[in-house]
Amino acid sequence: MKNTELKKGNIDNRNMSFVDKYQRDIHIEKSRKGREIYVLNGGELGRKKGTKETVQTFLNKPKSKQIIKHLSIGESVRNISYLLNVSVPTIYKVKNNLTFNHN
Repeated sequence: MKNTELKKGNIDNRNMSFVDKYQRDIHIEKSRKGREIYVLNGGELGRKKGTKETVQTFLNKPKSKQIIKHLSIGESVRNISYLLNVSVPTIYKVKNNLTFNHN
């Protein structure tokens, strides 16, 4: 490969990188402006009011009760995740809420 071909390839890659970043910045700015206009026209962003469940409601769900049962017998978080087909963050959410409620 000639030295000039190598330099040309580097320039092309730098140009593509610049174009990609430029397009990303434009997309982010358009999205931000779109959300801003939506809110100015009376639109609301985020979770609908009243849809957040209480800790007690969450802990009383059947899956949460199963997670609590497995945690109480010393089962590992990963094993509970596998056995009950739930995500590890869900198990930690149950575990943290139990700790929070009992202290």
